[in-house]
Amino acid sequence: MPIIDTHVHDVPLLKKLPVLFDRLAGSLPAGDGREASGLDELPADMDRVGVAVSLVVLYTHEEEFLRLASANPGRLFGLAYYDSLHPAESLERIQTLAAERPDLLVGISTAFPYFHQDPRLGEFRPLYDYCERRRLPIQFHAGGDPTMEAVSRPAVFGELARAHPRLPVICLHAGGSGFQEIPAYLRQIPNLFLEVEGLQETDLSGDGRPRVLWEILRSAPSRKVMFGSNRMHRNGPYAARVQAVRALPATQREDVCWQTAAAVYGPRLLGHQAAVSLAHSSSR
Repeated sequence: MPIIDTHVHDVPLLKKLPVLFDRLAGSLPAGDGREASGLDELPADMDRVGVAVSLVVLYTHEEEFLRLASANPGRLFGLAYYDSLHPAESLERIQTLAAERPDLLVGISTAFPYFHQDPRLGEFRPLYDYCERRRLPIQFHAGGDPTMEAVSRPAVFGELARAHPRLPVICLHAGGSGFQEIPAYLRQIPNLFLEVEGLQETDLSGDGRPRVLWEILRSAPSRKVMFGSNRMHRNGPYAARVQAVRALPATQREDVCWQTAAAVYGPRLLGHQAAVSLAHSSSR
């Protein structure tokens, strides 16, 4: 069974995003600097844990990613990072990347809550209009401290998805602390989706059981849920998170591991034979 990992970082981080780096520095292995990238190790790690395809958020290492994607055809695709602190310049960069490498760019990823910004602000409308025209899904970070939570509640993403019905909206990190609220929105809004890590941070701090994932799938349709490991480097819970989604019951496992991602980001992620399989399964 193929596994698509919809959220991998080209980090350790990042002079361009010092706020993100400061928040994440505690999770980085000793000796890694802000300019370091874990990308070179990614294909081998994917082989080790059985991941077929990874979608990589491109903060600063675009050239390195393009080189690695060329060396591993069909396995790596890009998610352009939208810098909401510089919306006009960032959208221009996204448009350039989309024009130059439409074969590799499959979506956009954002980090609004880190900067305490509400994604419904009018200054971000050009991004949403562009992505609707180009059929580029957008990942939205969810969760964090109380201020971050306030601007990344499920209701915020529900309103945004309703305002842009042709735009696939993906809530990252199981919707943050609102994971109990989000299944109702997933059932009601066709273009709203949820990314889960298999083992969320609250699970990792306990006994390592995927309680958040189980609770979500009790009330949310699995066809609206996809897997994203949030991998930043080769250490950490990468393998355990893959194993958690692989252990789901068969029907849920197929949706979470690959079918939802292929439906949202495009069946080219899985090649011709898998695209045919997806077409058959989507009719069920």
